[in-house]
Amino acid sequence: MANSKNLHNSASSDKIESENRREHKASIMVNGILFTRVVIDTHYEKKHKATMNDKIILGLIQALYGRSFLPETVSTSGFKYFVNDPWPLNDKWYRLIWLIPPDHSYIGILNAFRRKNGKTKK
Repeated sequence: MANSKNLHNSASSDKIESENRREHKASIMVNGILFTRVVIDTHYEKKHKATMNDKIILGLIQALYGRSFLPETVSTSGFKYFVNDPWPLNDKWYRLIWLIPPDHSYIGILNAFRRKNGKTKK
């Protein structure tokens, strides 16, 4: 997993701040919790629209199914932030930045984008 310093850079560290969020119904078991909602922040569209879309993000999230992950950081109010980097899907590599709120009501996607050859920036 990657360094957590760039997990979330909005004014509030506890919420997906964009007004442009899309919610999808899903059935995904992660960290022993069954989630039925995925909330995707459209932040990825600013720089990565050509190589990323909600369908790919939902595929990346589905690839988390049945696995457990340690958070990169936990906010004082209990939001858990995760980074999977690199994360494979269909022979391509991605960086996936996501969260679980304290009430476990959804998985939130903060950002996602392609990685060339699975390499992370240092």
